[in-house]
Amino acid sequence: MFITDIRNLDQLKEKLVKVLVVALIVSAFKAMLALPITDGPSLGWFSFGVFMLALSGVLVSGELLYRRDES
Repeated sequence: MFITDIRNLDQLKEKLVKVLVVALIVSAFKAMLALPITDGPSLGWFSFGVFMLALSGVLVSGELLYRRDES
């Protein structure tokens, strides 16, 4: 599935949303790398942020909701 395989406006909107979400995830990871982790609660919040970013990536990709049968 390439960006040039766009058949209608809805597909274009879906692809643009995915690109924007990935850009936001990358910028969030970049900002999180600069956070100082000095104690337990800051490590917990950092871990929670990483988990939320991973969850958003899974939800945007649709792998959790729309599993394709590979057989």
